[in-house]
Amino acid sequence: MVCKTPKNNNMYNYHIMMTREDYIILFSATMVIILSIFTYGWVRCNIPYFSGYDVFGTRFSRWVDGWVILHFIVFMVAGMIFPDALILSMTIGILWEVFEYLCGTYKPKLIESYGACRNNIRTANKSDLKATNGKFWWYGQWEDVAADLTGFLVGKFLLNGYYEKSAFKNSVEFLKRCIAV
Repeated sequence: MVCKTPKNNNMYNYHIMMTREDYIILFSATMVIILSIFTYGWVRCNIPYFSGYDVFGTRFSRWVDGWVILHFIVFMVAGMIFPDALILSMTIGILWEVFEYLCGTYKPKLIESYGACRNNIRTANKSDLKATNGKFWWYGQWEDVAADLTGFLVGKFLLNGYYEKSAFKNSVEFLKRCIAV
């Protein structure tokens, strides 16, 4: 297990004992995800070939779009790697949704070329209301937070047994050894 908890391991013990390497991996992964989101937003607004197309904006149901699925997957991996960091992971997820909500509400010029394109917005599913109404790309939604929690719990409880035996765990352990050097 990457995160180490105290010997008294009851479910109400929220004290997390993460190593320096754990924090470095978590911070690095968070920065890579944020950089990827900004890069994706820049590409879809500034490269004519993509011309505002948001593949993740496609709705599969009233509450589920590609972004919700992406949130679920990212937090499932977080639950596998950091199974004892639920509160920290959810705090990061909620802060990100607040950031998106504020960007969508106040539309700062600073992020205009990183996903805030309004011209020629289209999606794979023409009935997608978020795209066809020309709404601002940055929007916080409660569905993302629900997907974060669900994904984390799936990663922690359902997949943790598989993770312990996987090559992915060996890769994470290898990264930790490299950082420690």
